Amino acid sequence: MHAAEEAAASLFGTSEREYSGLPTVNLRAARKSSEDAMWGRSSPVAERTPGELAAATWIAEAASLAALIEAEPARTLALDFEDFLAEPAARLLDAARHVGLGWDEAAAGAAAGSGIMHRYAKAPEHGFGPQERARVLADSRTRNDAEIAKGQAFAEEALGRLPRLSGLRDWL
Repeated sequence: MHAAEEAAASLFGTSEREYSGLPTVNLRAARKSSEDAMWGRSSPVAERTPGELAAATWIAEAASLAALIEAEPARTLALDFEDFLAEPAARLLDAARHVGLGWDEAAAGAAAGSGIMHRYAKAPEHGFGPQERARVLADSRTRNDAEIAKGQAFAEEALGRLPRLSGLRDWL
């Protein structure tokens, strides 16, 4: 079973044994038989906390990304967002070269220095630079510290039970 399939099966409540041989379209039906794989006990998704649901969503998305990187290593380039923010010109140059653009350091520097890099993507009329991002994250950590802790605990426990996904622990 591939990592993404295991994550999906786990999210929909089937163990690897129960999933084996089921077509993807039957995952929702398989969920009704058991929710133990991802949640660690029989527990409806509706009873999970926002932090636990966010962690489960992150696990599924990270598993898909890891499976893609494993399947197509030459065609994928994993970029860590914190690294990107620390060195935007260098990471833009990495990405540009990866997709075959003929950029040099000057082109990447110009792109990184453009106004778009300091705007909120969903509302470009609003500035959103490193200081604003840091303020928003700090505020969220303060307001949501209990849910963040629940999500972290959930992710650690779930990844401990899902050996195929244990490599995702490095991404936490």
